[in-house]
Amino acid sequence: MFGNSFVFLTGGVVTDYTEIVILWINAGKRTAIWLPIITIPQVILLGIIANTIF
Repeated sequence: MFGNSFVFLTGGVVTDYTEIVILWINAGKRTAIWLPIITIPQVILLGIIANTIF
């Protein structure tokens, strides 16, 4: 299943602690908080779509 590996690989990048801390320092805490809130549902939705297509 292509969607499972897609979610695993991109979800790890989105929830990476270092990336969130860098955003917190450089772009502000609102951006750092909203990054996982916005992107995790998108990654899951794209994984579901990829599983249905492939």
